[in-house]
Amino acid sequence: MHYDCLIVDDEVELAQMTCEYFQMFDVSCTWTADAKACLQLLAQHEIDLLLLGRETPRSQSGSRPSGEPDICWR
Repeated sequence: MHYDCLIVDDEVELAQMTCEYFQMFDVSCTWTADAKACLQLLAQHEIDLLLLGRETPRSQSGSRPSGEPDICWR
């Protein structure tokens, strides 16, 4: 079975290495460093697994833009 994974983490090197590791096991993996890009990718692609970093910034201003789902902020 094949899975598509999205990693959202502001630690770029960790996100890249995790994607490379998952790809060794036939898991398609994309990463992004911010929630805005996460929302864009979720709108464009069907994702099976979403991994979020604990301290990923909410936005450039540091506050959550209104109207965006909580899933990208927890």
